[in-house]
Amino acid sequence: MGLQNLIETKNTVMVRKTITVNKIDQNSEYIYFVHDYSNKSDDDSRALSNSKATVKVFGDNKLLAVIQIPQNFIGNYWEVFRIVNGQIVKTNIIKHEIN
Repeated sequence: MGLQNLIETKNTVMVRKTITVNKIDQNSEYIYFVHDYSNKSDDDSRALSNSKATVKVFGDNKLLAVIQIPQNFIGNYWEVFRIVNGQIVKTNIIKHEIN
């Protein structure tokens, strides 16, 4: 699978981050996550979950997946998806991660 072109994210203030992956090792596992460092000390923060963030995954010159953040969950860490054996596996999990 040509999942090596583009991963795009945006949030409510329309900040866009583009990550380009040039090569996917079919025998490796990758995790794509978003971490809210601004609220890392707030155990009850819902800011990340309420950001209305969306991740779009492109490959083979087409849109492969659209993942929207779950709303109204407590946490500062959003595991969006994994790439396992070259395939996108949506996880879409929000949790509080202590650093």
